[in-house]
Amino acid sequence: MHKAREQDLRRIGFEDPLTGLPNRRRLHDLMTSRLRHLRAGESLDMAIIDIDGFKSVNDSLGVDQGDRLLARFGQRLAGHVAGGVVGRLGGDEFLVIRTTTFDDHDKWVAGLREHLGEPFEMDHRSLRLGLSIGSCRAPEDGNDSGVLFQRLESALYSAKRHGRNVSQRFRPALDVQDTPQMALVYSLRDALANGGQLELHYQSQHRTRDGLVVGLEALLRWRHPEHGIVSPGDFIPLAERHGLMGMLGNWVIDEALGQMARWREMGMPTLPVWINISAIQMFQGELESALSSGLARHGIAAAQLGLELTESVLLDERAGDIVPRLEALRDRGHRIAIDDFGTGYSSLSYLKRLPLDKIKLDRAFIRSLPDDPADAAIVSAVLAMAHGLSLDVIAEGVETQGQLDFLRDAGCRLVQGYFFARPMAVGALEEHWQSLAGQSSTAQLGATPIA
Repeated sequence: MHKAREQDLRRIGFEDPLTGLPNRRRLHDLMTSRLRHLRAGESLDMAIIDIDGFKSVNDSLGVDQGDRLLARFGQRLAGHVAGGVVGRLGGDEFLVIRTTTFDDHDKWVAGLREHLGEPFEMDHRSLRLGLSIGSCRAPEDGNDSGVLFQRLESALYSAKRHGRNVSQRFRPALDVQDTPQMALVYSLRDALANGGQLELHYQSQHRTRDGLVVGLEALLRWRHPEHGIVSPGDFIPLAERHGLMGMLGNWVIDEALGQMARWREMGMPTLPVWINISAIQMFQGELESALSSGLARHGIAAAQLGLELTESVLLDERAGDIVPRLEALRDRGHRIAIDDFGTGYSSLSYLKRLPLDKIKLDRAFIRSLPDDPADAAIVSAVLAMAHGLSLDVIAEGVETQGQLDFLRDAGCRLVQGYFFARPMAVGALEEHWQSLAGQSSTAQLGATPIA
């Protein structure tokens, strides 16, 4: 059973479950291997293929049919590239790699477009897909997989800027003409490689009956040298799209654990810290090893590091694999929470079978409390459901005494929000703790709202 689970985890880490093709992580490895084994006279042709307007296909056919189309697209592409590599990067993007001795790159790309341009028969409808293609060639355009991925993405962005159904081969001028988004991607790569720009801020979580601090949520911030603080809403989607989420997630894990160890050495209160885990992190295959190595390196117990997953994880096409992953993480001692509950399309049937400890009720339902009867009814219903499932609930976005009073009276034990604390940089949080230490015991440290 243990060996079968390890094989399942390895498959999840390297295979796209919708198409059965290599995923982004595996494609990086395969590209690196092919580059390493290039012989004299050989080149590596690569192309990212993006289906134009795929969202409208999903909207018109439905998600299930859209998934079928992606699977058939991958099959057709794989059947056309004999001896090459075909994988799915995510969403509606696919990568093709071939080793060749022919100098016919443009003709090869045109052949891909022609083959994939044949109609797909879906639900008694004939669909012709528009394709944006960005391509490059090694070693002419580089011999490092990271650089080549960047250049493929630059070429794809250029193709999209010129309209739909366009192919663009990388050229050096594109390194200068990158969109602001790509410039931000390169800056984020530099921040991860060189350090000094990323930081964690911490927001305290409180018990409703007495205000006691019972935990902290770690929130990622990027202090860009030119642009100042960059919103996570701007750089997290780019990190997910361009394969940086694994590195970013690993940085958060190590930084949070390192900070917990530093607080321990300073004699600060021992509080559990919660970090956010994205769907991409959850299924990349490196999460468990990053957690294990970080916990061991810093001497922190797994029970002290909670993991928050957004509802998008429930919607991920690989959600069928999430139960054994969560069970394994809980067996190690981690506690699991679903973040922003109620804002996505969560299925109550999932909540019955997912091994969870906590639901984080989204601020959208808290904002109008206690005056809005609809929100009051929803919050009360969620609390009753959670208690029936033996799940704890923490309400986010609590800003007023009235909201706190309603939640406490409704049976909500935990809250988080500006009424108690804004997210604080490490220095500000430590100063606040030290100021309270002179007034109260550690056990009462969180009893006073934080300004």
